[in-house]
Amino acid sequence: MNKKVLVIIGIVMMVLFLGLLVLNISLPEKKEAAVIEIPELTEIDPYLRIRNGFDKLKAGLDEMERQSPKSAPLVQGNGISIDKKAFLFYKFNVHLTDSLREEPIGAPDDRELLDRMVKKLLFVQQGIERGVTVSDDEIDEFIAGQRDMFANYNPDNEEERLLKAVFENRIRITGLSDTEFWQSDEARQSYFEAIVYSKYSDTLISEGTIEDRKEIDGYIDELFKKSKRKLVYNYS
Repeated sequence: MNKKVLVIIGIVMMVLFLGLLVLNISLPEKKEAAVIEIPELTEIDPYLRIRNGFDKLKAGLDEMERQSPKSAPLVQGNGISIDKKAFLFYKFNVHLTDSLREEPIGAPDDRELLDRMVKKLLFVQQGIERGVTVSDDEIDEFIAGQRDMFANYNPDNEEERLLKAVFENRIRITGLSDTEFWQSDEARQSYFEAIVYSKYSDTLISEGTIEDRKEIDGYIDELFKKSKRKLVYNYS
C-alpha cells in the first residue's frame, strides 16, 4: 500500500472514529428520547464550511457538556456504550465529508449511522475477547508513522486537500497542541481499535471463517443481528 493511500486512510480513520477529546463528568443520567441536530453546512466556500462547521460543532459539544443531568447513552449493552456527543461528532463528519464530494450521495439516516458505530464496536470487542492484542509499541509505531506522513502530506487534488482541512480542523477544536493531540489517550484508543479491527479481520481470513476482506461487512452484519437483542437503544 503506498504512502498516499495510508495517509488518506489515517485521516478518515481519525476524523470518523476518534473519540471526543472532552472531559467526562459523572452526572446523573436523564433518560429521554434523543434528538440530535448537526450544525448547518450552508457555506458555498468549502474551506469556510469546514471551519465554521467545526466551530459550531465545538459549541454544541460544549453545551452538551454543561447540561445536567447527563443524558443516558443512545445505545448500551453487551459491553458497549455510545453517548450523544460521540454520535453528534460522527454524524457531523459523515454529513460534512459527503457535502465536500463533487457529487454528494447523501448521508444515511440517524439510526443507520448509530448502527454503524455499534457494529464497529461489537467487531472490535469480539476481536479482543478472542485474543487479539495490541502492544503499546505497536500503537506508538503506528501513530508515529501516521503523524509523519500527515505532516509531509501534500495533496495533489482538491478532494484530498479538503479532507486534510477536515482533519486539521478536527485537531484545532480540541485546543491541544499537535503533540498533545497525537499522544492523547483518545487518539491512542482510536488507533488501538483500528489495529484490533485489522488484526481480527486477518485472523478471520487465516482461519477460513471468511475468504477475504470483502466479506467483513457481511460477517459484522451477522454479528450485529446476534447481539442486537442484548442492546438497549435510547433513540427515537
